[in-house]
Amino acid sequence: MEFNSEEEFLKVYDSSKIEKLSITTDILTFSLSDEVSNNYRKFNKKHFSILFVKRDKYPFKDK
Repeated sequence: MEFNSEEEFLKVYDSSKIEKLSITTDILTFSLSDEVSNNYRKFNKKHFSILFVKRDKYPFKDK
């Protein structure tokens, strides 16, 4: 079921119908990469990245 707002979601939300989780999992994805340099006299620069995922459904939409 899709909701257009958090208010719509909360009107039909019943926490007793959802099995309660006893654990949570958080995952971080890291990446380290080289920047390609056209100048042979310079060292390649390193770039550090982290992957973020934005939720698209309620609850926690846009988090």
